[in-house]
Amino acid sequence: MASNWHELSAVLTKYSREMGVLWCLLAAVRVFLTLWPQSGYIHPDEFFQSVEIAAGDLLHYETFRPWEFNSSFPIRSIVPVYILCGPPLLLLRMLEAAGFSTMTTYIVLIFPRLCILLHSFVIDLCVFRTLNALGHDGRTGLLLISSSYVTLVYFTRTFSNSLEGILFAVLLLETLCQNCSLRNQRLKQNSETSGAGSVFRISTVIVVGLFNRPTFAAFAVVPFVYWLFSGGAMSGRTFDAKHVLQRLVGSATVALFVALTFIICDSIYFGYLMPDMAEIAATLQDKGFLNFFVNNLTVPPFNFFQYNIQVSNLAEHGIHARYTHFLANIQILFCMLGIIAVQELVHLIVSVFRKDRRSFNSFSVILMSYFVPLLLLSIFPHQEPRFLIPLLCPLVILSSSRFSGQKFGKCMIILWSVFNLLGCAFFGFCHQGGIIPAISRIHQVFIKDTTEHIGNFVFWKTYMPPRHLFLQDPSYREPVYQIYDLAGSSKNKLIEVLNFVGNRSERGTVLLIVPGTMVDELGSLLESMHLEIWGKFCPHFSGENLPTMNQIRCQTNEDDLSKTVTGCSPFFERVRNLFSLHVFIVKFSV
Repeated sequence: MASNWHELSAVLTKYSREMGVLWCLLAAVRVFLTLWPQSGYIHPDEFFQSVEIAAGDLLHYETFRPWEFNSSFPIRSIVPVYILCGPPLLLLRMLEAAGFSTMTTYIVLIFPRLCILLHSFVIDLCVFRTLNALGHDGRTGLLLISSSYVTLVYFTRTFSNSLEGILFAVLLLETLCQNCSLRNQRLKQNSETSGAGSVFRISTVIVVGLFNRPTFAAFAVVPFVYWLFSGGAMSGRTFDAKHVLQRLVGSATVALFVALTFIICDSIYFGYLMPDMAEIAATLQDKGFLNFFVNNLTVPPFNFFQYNIQVSNLAEHGIHARYTHFLANIQILFCMLGIIAVQELVHLIVSVFRKDRRSFNSFSVILMSYFVPLLLLSIFPHQEPRFLIPLLCPLVILSSSRFSGQKFGKCMIILWSVFNLLGCAFFGFCHQGGIIPAISRIHQVFIKDTTEHIGNFVFWKTYMPPRHLFLQDPSYREPVYQIYDLAGSSKNKLIEVLNFVGNRSERGTVLLIVPGTMVDELGSLLESMHLEIWGKFCPHFSGENLPTMNQIRCQTNEDDLSKTVTGCSPFFERVRNLFSLHVFIVKFSV
């Protein structure tokens, strides 16, 4: 009997060490992919709702301020932006001032990503501790969360959705684990002391989440309601209204204080309120609190809500079917985890009909913490996959036991691994993957160490180029460069802009940046200007401009630029050209 016990103990110790080593390897991969860096460009909001704003304010670079931060009607709070991007950019400025760092595109790109990378490990900790508190093995969940491409790619980028996912994981841990702990008799005597701290933490997380993205309300509703009505709120079968009221009042008080702090900071930043306490006191005395609040303060989450409830506004960003999240986005992000959640929901419904009291437990709360936000977010017709990345945490908690089973565990692990390898390669490196390397190269060759007006850069059929990565100081008497972001404009608009640039007396170097699939469209430009290939940046996948079969087969027209410049190259070289970002030097006819 003793030998069997020692053998079992040795097996468990070995398993624990192997799991720990594997997680460390996956964590090292996450760090490595951040430092490499990933060239994939998932969505402009990665830059233009966070680091682009902070870089303009703190590093004083020439940047593009999107409409969400318009001072007349801001729908984004500046406080989460500074929380996320402020520390790394301030550190970078201090290092440069001290002579320890030289600003490059790589450095400015990496520093904010390193900050969100460090925060991403909070999700690992929350999943591990939550599973252990629920009586499950947290190590499997730890491996799932760290091997997901959502963690490796999205949670190492400066998306507001990434911060939303981290806050959601913290909220789940705080609400679920405290109530699990209160079931332990030895911890009940300390519940009042820990409860006060929990009220503060939970309320603060919710307010920060709402000011980061007001959609956080959809994620927070189930954990908050569960926490509000559980723990000490139920004594046997007796409902303790006093306990619920204490938590509710305490939460509201803390939330109001934190929210007012954010509102004042936003109002000062956007110019609604001057940071002069004497002036504020005088205004309060003259106008009263209500008039002061309406006329001198701005509340970005409220503006966000006003904007997004109008379908006409959402139509400008794209209208999707309301089942897009369910049928497409969940599978794109999480592979089979969404199917597992549906199976768990069916089991819960069956248990309810069988009147099984055990059906209502902390695990069912995790299940509702997945489905309720999914349903609420599906109400809005604008649906992008990144809106759902906070759901990774509850999905991993729900699915971890399936991967450790003997029957299907090995097959699921293989499928999960292949899926996330492909997802990491595509979203981390291929999707619009030529833009960041092209900007880095352009800065290195044309912009670095010069204060003269040297060029015009025309981007066509690409995502918005992040201006701060060009590192231009707006204090220069003359701009170092001019950027023309034509996005998805027509070819006539491109010709109009190029002719405008060509007619300038001091135009300097003119670069045209286009996806390889659009090179054929440039043939008509050869009549008035000459295009000389300067560089190709591969991979670059543009879902808006997919290659045609004629391009792949090299069945081009007589005036196609691809035939003029490269000819009908071998198949693999042709495919490589199609999935590259091309940079041309434009030379105008005299």
